[in-house]
Amino acid sequence: MPITHLLDWDYNIALISYGDEWRKHRKPCQQHLNRDAAKLFQPIQIQKTHEMLLGLLHSPDNFEAHSRVGVLSFISFPELGSQWKPCKHFPVLGRIPTWFPGAISQRTAMESAQWTAQMKRIPLDDIDLRMASANLPSPCLLHSDQGFRQAEGSVTPSLLTQFLEKKATTGASEEEEEIMKNVAYTVYGGEQDHPYSLTNDSDQMLSRHSAAASVTTISATGTFFYAMPISPDVQQKAQSEIDRVVGTNRLPDFTDRRSLPYIEAIYREVMRFCPPLPIGLMHTLAEDDVCGGYLIPKGTQVFPNIWAITHDPSTYKDPHTFQLERFLNGDSTLNDDDRVLAYGYGRSTSQAPPCVSSSIASTHASQKLFTSQMWITIVSVLACYNIGKAKDEYGNDIEINDEYVDSGLIQFKRPFKCSITPRSSLSWKLIEDALSDYATYATDWVPFGSQPHKPPVVELHSARNTCAEVENSQQRVSGTTGQTYLEWGRRYNSDIIHAQVLGHHLVVVNKREIADELLEKRARNSSGRPCLPIVKLLDWEFNIALMDYGDEWRKHRKVCQQYLNREASKSFEPIQLEKVHRALLELLRSPEDFEAHNRMLSISITMDMMYGYQVKNLDDPAIDAASRAAEIGDPLFVMSGSMINILPVLARVPAWVPGAISQKLATLTRYWTGQMKGIPVDDVKRRMDAGLASPSLLTQFMEKKATAGASEEEEEIMKNVAYTVYGAASDTTISATATFFYTMAISPEVQKKAQAEIDRVVGTHRLPDFIDRVSLPYIEAIYREVMRFAPPLPLGMMHTLAEDDFYGDYFLPKGTQVFANVWAITHDENTYKDPDLFKPERFFNEDGILNDDDRVLAYGICVGKHVASATMWITIVSILACFNISKAKDEFGKDIEIDPEFEDHGVKTIKKPFKCSITPRSPAVQKLIEEAVPVLE
Repeated sequence: MPITHLLDWDYNIALISYGDEWRKHRKPCQQHLNRDAAKLFQPIQIQKTHEMLLGLLHSPDNFEAHSRVGVLSFISFPELGSQWKPCKHFPVLGRIPTWFPGAISQRTAMESAQWTAQMKRIPLDDIDLRMASANLPSPCLLHSDQGFRQAEGSVTPSLLTQFLEKKATTGASEEEEEIMKNVAYTVYGGEQDHPYSLTNDSDQMLSRHSAAASVTTISATGTFFYAMPISPDVQQKAQSEIDRVVGTNRLPDFTDRRSLPYIEAIYREVMRFCPPLPIGLMHTLAEDDVCGGYLIPKGTQVFPNIWAITHDPSTYKDPHTFQLERFLNGDSTLNDDDRVLAYGYGRSTSQAPPCVSSSIASTHASQKLFTSQMWITIVSVLACYNIGKAKDEYGNDIEINDEYVDSGLIQFKRPFKCSITPRSSLSWKLIEDALSDYATYATDWVPFGSQPHKPPVVELHSARNTCAEVENSQQRVSGTTGQTYLEWGRRYNSDIIHAQVLGHHLVVVNKREIADELLEKRARNSSGRPCLPIVKLLDWEFNIALMDYGDEWRKHRKVCQQYLNREASKSFEPIQLEKVHRALLELLRSPEDFEAHNRMLSISITMDMMYGYQVKNLDDPAIDAASRAAEIGDPLFVMSGSMINILPVLARVPAWVPGAISQKLATLTRYWTGQMKGIPVDDVKRRMDAGLASPSLLTQFMEKKATAGASEEEEEIMKNVAYTVYGAASDTTISATATFFYTMAISPEVQKKAQAEIDRVVGTHRLPDFIDRVSLPYIEAIYREVMRFAPPLPLGMMHTLAEDDFYGDYFLPKGTQVFANVWAITHDENTYKDPDLFKPERFFNEDGILNDDDRVLAYGICVGKHVASATMWITIVSILACFNISKAKDEFGKDIEIDPEFEDHGVKTIKKPFKCSITPRSPAVQKLIEEAVPVLE
């Protein structure tokens, strides 16, 4: 067709005439997009689907846009290695006009050709820059307009980057390169106008963008969202199958596909119910043909009416109803009607058969790719959400118009409203946990569900009497706060403890099931933090752990997810190893100072990771400032630490007023906090100016700011993240490492088993490394038991209810402050037999394999939990590989018994100071340590 050349769409394989040129293009399609090759893209498909799920949490009303962004980002990623961000990454694509046969003027076609050229060039420029930044040779020409790039210095694996790297090493012809580009563009490019009417300019631009291969998936996903609210029984059966096969503790993945026949039937019915290309692509006869007595002349253009075929009542009974059973046998197994005609009729490489209608080989270039994308979208959405009809202002169902609209060759469901709500309150956590494994994702974490209805007021049974008894008995209970609340719970036979002070409701939960219900499943209502006036006085508002739930918290949380997720945290492993090896050397030199070495280790790791700041000793000005700020401020932070927390009006009392002790202490804390925040940041800037900056979270950001620019707000957020991680990670690690030294001294048999495992796996000729972690299950069990035995934050962080709530018969007013007693939960006798004993064996199954109890409650929702976990593990395994830890001896050679008590430091708990004996396991160990440290020097 002449218009194809005018539009500059000759590259599109779907439009290339059958012949040698088509065969050359078809070959790489078969090679890179066949069934097995398509599996390589499954991790990308899962990631992009999870990002879409998060978008649905944030704004379910925009489900159409989330569907489009998810599909488009998936297409651009595997084909071109580009990260899709709507109307920001490829802004020119939103301007490509609609094409409909015979309805485009020459002027419009020329404009379309210009934008098509832009669409083809921009991703190539992006690949070129990223390959150059990664010091890889790239055959693409560079252009000057590279301002939109956001991920320089890394090459994303993709169809095209794989080919270009191959060309740079083994060579390839210009023709082969052009063919590979055309394949990528065909799967990704080519536009269809879309009927969705969105609200803002960005969304309207996005609404015009739809990739040629992806429009089928966008259309089919729209059909899926339409079919579910009009077929609630289908939805319920599908979710029952998912719950039975997948469970509710993870999201589905491709390994589940064979075990979910009902989901497969939904996929088939979606594609049958409304095929995205209702008449498929045009075919042209190369020769005269005869079919059923009809002469079909050479050059005849033939369209297969896929809509008519998939709605043939002789094949599909009641074709206009959404019925999955048509794809199931009587025993509920799938029948053999598995051909998806929605992907069209393709061209066979063999000689054309006598009748054109019998040429049914499905040869869609990327069919397997989008089959899997549709399936994972369907199963993931159904696993997480209920989809129903929207309600009007009176609570009545809003009926959905059943009409579809043509847009060029593609058919879309007319815009409609529906209700999309999470199936359970665990959905947000599953999605967030899944996304935390990726380096970045575009959508912010957001709350789930809708606001709960105000519950009826229910009397809190004996609450006042119980609280009074608790208050009167407080002086008779010893131990840490967590132990005290656990003792109260046992004394009053209650898993919930309630107190009321001047109108402030405080609730402590001692049971895991109740904590999970209130703080996990109902996280939307309980994710807030109390507005303690003392926090502002202390100048601790920057601390992410103390921020109330909202936009500011999301901005900080997004940065944490990007730089401190599981994968990103691995970049800090060299620093962690270096600091641990130095700590081993210090233990060799002065084992009696193990508590100081522990403190130095935890602090130096986080300071190096966050700032590249090299701590020489504990008298360092930054460390001294941080210690003073925590020592003075931590006791004020707890509810009972200052009357200001109970009577906020007292915050207005000037510090010079006699008796204003909290104000005086807060003034000192502000000063030392400012010193702690300023000293390492100033050090980073000085070293950068001198060209001596060490790699760290903050130097990485500062370098980015110097080259690509960044706002003052972004810089402030990065500083806040760095300080929060330093404070939180170092404190919890110091506490947990002290617990480790203590438990090893009182558990010689545990220590022997651990050292035997290390010797067997690691040997005695090197020090342990992170690669050994998966091979050392007993060390992993010790790590879990240390964190269970004495959780550093026994009450976790305070949560505040955003709305009235209830649990059982207990009414919890808005503003109630809820604590999860992590100490009580990890010492629950119903879960952990003999909870006060140190027994790593409790984390093994009967067959000697680690069980699935791997959730470290001590970390809560800590932003640096992956860093803290890695630090604790490498500390434990390294010390056990090198030293024997036992009770210290008195002058007569007898064991000095260790006091088992722990003590509170503000919101933290740490082992009371004690003495122990730490000796090298062998002379060879001493040599290993001494050899490791000079290498680091």
